[in-house]
Amino acid sequence: RQRRPPYHPPQPVGGVVPELWGQRSLQEWCPIVGGVSSTTHWEAVYRGRAAEDLGWYEQRPSTLDLVLRFSEPTDAVIDVGAGDSRLVDELLHAGYEHITVLDLSETALDRARSRLGSAAGNISWIHADVTGWTPPKRWDLWHDRAVFHFLISEEDQQAYKAAALQ
Repeated sequence: RQRRPPYHPPQPVGGVVPELWGQRSLQEWCPIVGGVSSTTHWEAVYRGRAAEDLGWYEQRPSTLDLVLRFSEPTDAVIDVGAGDSRLVDELLHAGYEHITVLDLSETALDRARSRLGSAAGNISWIHADVTGWTPPKRWDLWHDRAVFHFLISEEDQQAYKAAALQ
């Protein structure tokens, strides 16, 4: 059996990761204008577009197989920056019992709760900015598809790491 070479994610060059975004800069891909908070930005994103119209939308989350491979249905799982991702739906369907969903956007959380209907009562919902949040407990699996990726300041990255390692 042949071993795969180690994965090395593309590195930004002048604020651009060409392999992922064409030649668009991070500001063009996710324009957060100076003076506008992240909360304001993400609320506008989720209020302004249907889930299917968001560039990162996936009917079947691409990270689902990893979550299922590295956790059990009895494990406590948190999805940080979940938005209105379908990961929570899939975990419920797989029999997971201890799911927490955290997002900066209350609108995104409301959309996910609405989509899940009565099953939403089986989920712990947290409306918070992970960079200013103190986790009340530890989880067996911490899932983050893209939040850390968007943290461009060293201060926010360190705050995120502190929350994850709490």
